[in-house]
Amino acid sequence: KARRTKESEVKAQEKKRLVAKIASLTSSRKHVSDEKEAVEQYFRDLQHACVDGDSTYEDRKAARTKEIDGLKEAQMILASAFEDNGTTTTTSSPSPSFLRRRLLAAQ
Repeated sequence: KARRTKESEVKAQEKKRLVAKIASLTSSRKHVSDEKEAVEQYFRDLQHACVDGDSTYEDRKAARTKEIDGLKEAQMILASAFEDNGTTTTTSSPSPSFLRRRLLAAQ
């Protein structure tokens, strides 16, 4: 009789362990299932842009080249905007700051 009681206790512990393992695996399965769904949705979103896209490689390359040329032109315009016949338009003495002007006006 003692042996059966011991076996019963061992089986009860085994059952408790298995129930906890089932709960853990069920939770893990739900997490993995949600993650799989998110990845599949991401794949569907990329499908349109990457596979079904309406522009060719040559079109995208030409657009990038045009954009780079435009940026270089803008850079040249900005660089020459502050030049005045080869010299920059800096004053020999910097203007006083706002607080300095206020202090001088108060005196």
